[in-house]
Amino acid sequence: ELIVDYAFSHLSMHKIYLRVLSDNIRAYKSYEHAGFVKEGLFHDDVCIDGLYHDVIFMARYKD
Repeated sequence: ELIVDYAFSHLSMHKIYLRVLSDNIRAYKSYEHAGFVKEGLFHDDVCIDGLYHDVIFMARYKD
């Protein structure tokens, strides 16, 4: 939360975005709890150990 606050107040950022693997539910819920919202889903976006995974894009906007 401190980093997000710093980015908005000192770096004049309007939006912070991140990517999270769709099967990482715990991380997704954590980001949601921190105020990030889902903005999109990219199917088969990342290949890890030969398996493709969907990626969720999330963002948080300055209040």
